[in-house]
Amino acid sequence: MKRLLYSIATGKIRHLHKLLSYEEVRFNHNGQAFKLTKQQLEDALTCRVCKHKLYTPDPYVLIKEFIYTRYTFVQQRLTPRRLFKRDLAAFLQKNKVHLTQGLWKWTIVYLNDDSKYRKLKLHKIA
Repeated sequence: MKRLLYSIATGKIRHLHKLLSYEEVRFNHNGQAFKLTKQQLEDALTCRVCKHKLYTPDPYVLIKEFIYTRYTFVQQRLTPRRLFKRDLAAFLQKNKVHLTQGLWKWTIVYLNDDSKYRKLKLHKIA
């Protein structure tokens, strides 16, 4: 469901006008049945955070977006971990997500970095 609403909010769903022609949309996700009204879909389109609190940003998608829009992968270790973590936490804070220890560990694993203290193999895009 998060992916559906994220796709609606970011405009990635094609033929969205077809969904808005219905009074309500029903779908199943992970074995649960969901129902969205036309008003809820319109709210998701007009604002990034739905009034009905159905849309919550997926932190893993936000972290990937942060990495690929602000950094490039390089062979040398250029970016200090402390600086990267501070920038990531600030970015997530803007999206009302807190950088927990679990998210930080997932980020390091996602970057394929097995070192604990060395700089990251990333270069900040100017």
